[in-house]
Amino acid sequence: MPWVIVWPVLVVATLVGGFFLVRDGWRRVRATGRAAARASRAAGRAWDGADELARAAAARHPVPAVALLRERDELRADVAAAQAARDRRHDARDARRHATMARWPHVWR
Repeated sequence: MPWVIVWPVLVVATLVGGFFLVRDGWRRVRATGRAAARASRAAGRAWDGADELARAAAARHPVPAVALLRERDELRADVAAAQAARDRRHDARDARRHATMARWPHVWR
């Protein structure tokens, strides 16, 4: 007689536990899908930003596509021009830094 009560209770408990297990799994799958969609959108925005930065860098410092096929003197002139531009940027930065330091004499003495 006790088996008539025990077996149905075990079967119902197994079904209820299985239901909760499947429901939890389904919720986790949906949450993972939503997180993957958010990550995909963020990666798309990052790629768009990277493309925009690459275009801006190319506009600021154009590099010829056939740089290796050019004459050595032309390439040296390009390198010299790039170094001169770098030196001008560094000089401007140093001038700004020195101007700032001149406004704060009590800090640098």
